[in-house]
Amino acid sequence: MTAITPGDAQWAPRPVFDSILQYTVIATFDLILESSEGVLLVRRRIEPYRGMWGLPGLRMLKGETIEKCLRRIAWTEVGCRIDPQRKVFVNQAIGRFRSQQHRQDVSTCYAFQLDGENIELNRTNLSGWTFIKDLKGAPKAIGGLYLEHLGHYFGTSLP
Repeated sequence: MTAITPGDAQWAPRPVFDSILQYTVIATFDLILESSEGVLLVRRRIEPYRGMWGLPGLRMLKGETIEKCLRRIAWTEVGCRIDPQRKVFVNQAIGRFRSQQHRQDVSTCYAFQLDGENIELNRTNLSGWTFIKDLKGAPKAIGGLYLEHLGHYFGTSLP
């Protein structure tokens, strides 16, 4: 058996991933990216929460460090460069999704300040973006897991 190094990280083929969802909890990371315009929200094209608003985020790949994973998510999802050493822990929560083989994620959310970044969406995964200054200004269709993260970030008590 060959050892896996961080450079070997890759997505599992879809049939393999679907079978993994039946038995395994998936480690995911979500990013709160804040600029002078507010916190970036993205509209998702992929499950979970397809068609809804959320935070940029993806699952961790085998062989990645947390820092490399955070950097990859920011760059591949929205075209932003972040310094993972400047991450600020926001929240950790469990997401359960019946729409995907009863998928269960452990999502860790970190916040980063952006300095005038241009947003370049990964059009395969995302269809739009907006900025919010608080939860009152947020679109109505936000995934529950993201609402929990944003509630912790903005210091808002959620029902």
